[in-house]
Amino acid sequence: MLPDRSRRLRVTHRRGLRPAHASESGAALILALAFMIGILVTTTALLGFATTSSRALRTYRQERAIRYAADSALESGIALLSHDTTRASCPTSGPPTNGPCQNETTDSCNLQIPVAEDPNQHTLVPGSFLTLKCLANPNANNQTSKSGAFDGDGSQNPRDVLFTVVCSPTPPAAVPTTPDSLLYKCGNGTDPDRIVARARVQYQIDFTYNCITASQCPSGKLASIRARVPQIIYWNSFP
Repeated sequence: MLPDRSRRLRVTHRRGLRPAHASESGAALILALAFMIGILVTTTALLGFATTSSRALRTYRQERAIRYAADSALESGIALLSHDTTRASCPTSGPPTNGPCQNETTDSCNLQIPVAEDPNQHTLVPGSFLTLKCLANPNANNQTSKSGAFDGDGSQNPRDVLFTVVCSPTPPAAVPTTPDSLLYKCGNGTDPDRIVARARVQYQIDFTYNCITASQCPSGKLASIRARVPQIIYWNSFP
């Protein structure tokens, strides 16, 4: 009888251990699932961060290239008008009460400035360019005279010029289908002009240009073209 009883006790003891093993297996499964979910959430977050960072970097490079090109455009325009005193000038329009002159309403520059980029880091469509526009400021010289207007002896007054740099854009496709559809385009775009920079420059008198007539001035330094020394009033770039 004793052996049978001992055997039954051992069997009962073993059966009593089975629920503990099952409980441990279930806990391990839950921990494994929790670990996998944690890894999945972390990976998703990292991928989202990487995508956002990539887009932010691309936008930064676009804006940097456009900003550098805009500064180059303003520098080119200011230099051009230093040598060509007929642009953005109203020499025969008289006082402001006579109404606007053509150069206050019609662009005197219309320059196209290429946007240069690192060839290995394109963010804009190759061949993109900015357009520089310049107008005589209708409020020049505190409205006492027009920009570049002549005195009674034909001497030129200071010029007051408004420069504007624009990008005629085509933004990247909402759903890119090719690598090129991720690129931004400036120049002959389909959207309204985007102003990327503005400047106001006054061209003061170069008093070495003091001849009234060409016969008096073999050097060609006529007083009628003397408003050529640039003085920047403001220079703003826009993101």
